[in-house]
Amino acid sequence: MTPLEIRIALLGRGTTQVDIAKSLGVTKSAISQVVTGRRRSPQIRRAIADSLGKTYLQVWGEEEPEGAAASPSVNLYSTGAP
Repeated sequence: MTPLEIRIALLGRGTTQVDIAKSLGVTKSAISQVVTGRRRSPQIRRAIADSLGKTYLQVWGEEEPEGAAASPSVNLYSTGAP
């Protein structure tokens, strides 16, 4: 998918780059850099694909690197309690 297609698809699902950034504990800029291809982060790419309801391959046009899927999920509604 192109950066524009990713942005449109996120909006269509009611998700923003800011939402993804908050869930991962990174900046919106980090998400934007991955979307535009200026930065490569398997974990951020995985989170974007998950947010779009698509596979890594469908979004990025390549197989997911080893270990990217093993990244822990972030619960947006965590209370901080163990």
